[in-house]
Amino acid sequence: MSTKYLRQEFAKRANSFRESFSEESGNDGQFKAYVDQIISELEAKQAKSDVMFNHFDKVGIGATFANSRKQYAIVLPDATHQGSYRSQYFDSRGFFSHSTRPTLDEVIFELCEDGYDQVVPSDTLTIMSQTPEWERGMAKLAVIQAVQDGRISWQEAEKRSQEIDLKYDPDLVAA
Repeated sequence: MSTKYLRQEFAKRANSFRESFSEESGNDGQFKAYVDQIISELEAKQAKSDVMFNHFDKVGIGATFANSRKQYAIVLPDATHQGSYRSQYFDSRGFFSHSTRPTLDEVIFELCEDGYDQVVPSDTLTIMSQTPEWERGMAKLAVIQAVQDGRISWQEAEKRSQEIDLKYDPDLVAA
C-alpha cells in the first residue's frame, strides 16, 4: 500500500476488487452479490474517510474521532518520536492505547480502517477528563503502570486498587 495516496485508498481498493472479480462472478449470483457487497462496503468506507480527512483539514491537530463502542482517538504530535504523529485512544475511564505513524494521513487512514470514523467535537477529551470515572480510571492506570515498572508488587497493587474502588464508589460518595 502506497502511503502517498491514502486519501483515496478505499476507492482504489473498491476499483481493484471490481476489476478483479466482476468478470469472474459471471452467472454465479451468490458470488456476484458477495463482490457487490465488498465494493459497497469499500465505497462506504471511502465516504467516511473523505469526511474524516475534510474534518482533519479544517481542525488539524486535536481532531477527535469515535468508534461505535464510545471509544475515542485524538490526533497529536508524538512526544517520543520527533516528526511522527499519534492517535491517542481513550474512553470514559481514561487512556488505554496509542499508535504512532510517520504522517498525519497515515494516522487518519488507520483510524478510519479501525472504525474510529465518527467525527466528534475536539473538546471531547477535555470534557471526559473532568469526570470521576476518568479520575478513577487514571488512578487505576497509574497502579498498573507501577506494577509494570516494578515499583510495587501485585499485592500492593491489589490493595491500592481496592482503595481506589472505595474512593470512587458512587454509593459511598453519595453517603
